[in-house]
Amino acid sequence: MKTLFWIIVLFWTTLDLWVLLGKNQNLHQIVDRRSKFVVMVCIGSGVILAILPRDFRLIWQSRATFGPAQHVGVALMIAGVSLRLISILTLGKHFTPDITLVKNHKLVRKGVYRLIRHPNYTGEFFAFGGTALVFWHVPSSLFIFVPPFLGFLYRAFLEEQKLLAIFGEEYREYMRKTRRFI
Repeated sequence: MKTLFWIIVLFWTTLDLWVLLGKNQNLHQIVDRRSKFVVMVCIGSGVILAILPRDFRLIWQSRATFGPAQHVGVALMIAGVSLRLISILTLGKHFTPDITLVKNHKLVRKGVYRLIRHPNYTGEFFAFGGTALVFWHVPSSLFIFVPPFLGFLYRAFLEEQKLLAIFGEEYREYMRKTRRFI
């Protein structure tokens, strides 16, 4: 199970690097770039603070097997990373690391976006929450979950303000019919 955990972490990291570095920005008008950096700082600081406690590192290194909490955590990580990937694929050209406008921008309401306005961030919440369970160490679990959660929450609120400004009543109607996260 520990190997599966590391495979998920590797896939998740690769997906995020592809999103950050591989998405072509040339065809888009960037509406907000700052929130991407806020999220990156929240994730980076959360990860560093999570692995910093010496007792966490000793526990992690000596943990030979995963218990029930770690199994649930790995399942949440798989669900979260999968939901993130599905949301990226569903948005297609509309998905970028920055909040952007694409030429002939349309509000996407298909797939998971029929039910949830921010499935990408919901997937991140699941993945980081699952990681917190895998860590099973109170300070480290809080650090690996809370800063990224706050970063994505900030980004979701900012994104909704921008989408309201762009789409107006169409987005307000979409908000009434869908949930923000879960």
